[in-house]
Amino acid sequence: MKSSELRDNDHKLEKTPLEYQATIRYGGARQRYHLTSVAGADIRTVLTNLSKELPDEVAAEANLVEIRLAVDPEDRRYLGEED
Repeated sequence: MKSSELRDNDHKLEKTPLEYQATIRYGGARQRYHLTSVAGADIRTVLTNLSKELPDEVAAEANLVEIRLAVDPEDRRYLGEED
């Protein structure tokens, strides 16, 4: 069974959309970065949503894309912090 066909009591499992941070490098010899947040229940949805909102210049000149779960700065732990 494919993961997209997972079922729970003959009902498809619904995934909660998560917020992701995308960093896209573009610009050829003069590289720049485009940062954006995008939501999706899985990476396929995130990639689809990201592709729909990219500016034309970024889409035409992109050479590297990084996507990671967005972290709330208030929830982030730093070295040396107490619980």
